[in-house]
Order: sequence, then structure tokens, then C-alpha cells
Amino acid sequence: MRLAPSLTLLLAGASITFALTMITAGCSRSSNVSISTPTPSPSSSPEDLPHKIANAETVAQEDDFDPNYRAGARTSAIEFAKRQNPGWQVEGASAVAYTGNLYLVTVDLSLAKQQKMVNVIAHLFLTKDAEYYWKCEPLSADLGRALSALAMEHLKSRNRSLEKSTEGGPSQ
Repeated sequence: MRLAPSLTLLLAGASITFALTMITAGCSRSSNVSISTPTPSPSSSPEDLPHKIANAETVAQEDDFDPNYRAGARTSAIEFAKRQNPGWQVEGASAVAYTGNLYLVTVDLSLAKQQKMVNVIAHLFLTKDAEYYWKCEPLSADLGRALSALAMEHLKSRNRSLEKSTEGGPSQ
């Protein structure tokens, strides 16, 4: 059975909203995890560096599905959750890309018979030398609402594109 695009959008939006409302407080420090990235060549002039940094950031934002970015976000979020929850064991993690440089990572933790999930936002930053690194923070209610709105806009845009691409085509 094929769902109408508007129903698909509604279901996807509800799933994202549900994921974002599962907020866990209590984390306050950041986590830095570096990922391997190309660095500017020594022959680059200092005037070129701001443009290289801007271009690298644009590539990261547009590359939602790069496994290196996802791995960096997951690793950083797991380390952050472990530092914030000493003694707890990491059972797993789930990452949702908002853009290539912003991920929601839910870390599944256990301690004896206790279980909890910690929602962490992983941000990809660039240094003044165009080196990438990750920092994490707990998901706050305000950031959750902002990300939910961003996700809904993204889904609406995809839905409009889908509807345009199927206009005038055969109905199913």
C-alpha cells in the first residue's frame, strides 16, 4: 500500500517530533572529537583561508549522509554521555542527521537493571586552520523545538518536490 505524500509527511514529522521531545537533562560539558580532514596547503595565502573554511563548512552542511561525519558525531556523543553518566554502560546509539554538521544522537545507557536514553546534539566546528572537530551538548527544549521546525521545513520541501515531480504523471 502506498501512502499519499501528505500522509507520509505527517507521519515522518510526528516521528521526528516524538524523538525530539524525549529530552534528558543533566549534561553540561562539551566533547571534542576530531575527524580526519583535508588541511589547507602551506602555500595557501591567509586571504584564501576564510574562503576555504566557508567552503568546507558548506560541504559539511550539504553532505548529510557522509559516514565519516556520522561516525564522528556518534563517537563524540557517546564519549559525552559516558562522561556525564559515570559508571553507566553504553548499549548503543542512534544518530539522526539534520545537516552534515548537526546531528541528534540518542545514547542508550544501562546501569545494573536501570536503563535510560540521553539525547545529545553533536555540532561539527571548523578551526581557524580549517580543521574539523565535534562538540556536544544536551538537547534542550528550545533547541528541540528549533530542530523540529527545521525538520518539518525540510520534509515540506521534499514533499513539494515530490508532488511537482509527479504532476501530470500516471495515478496509482
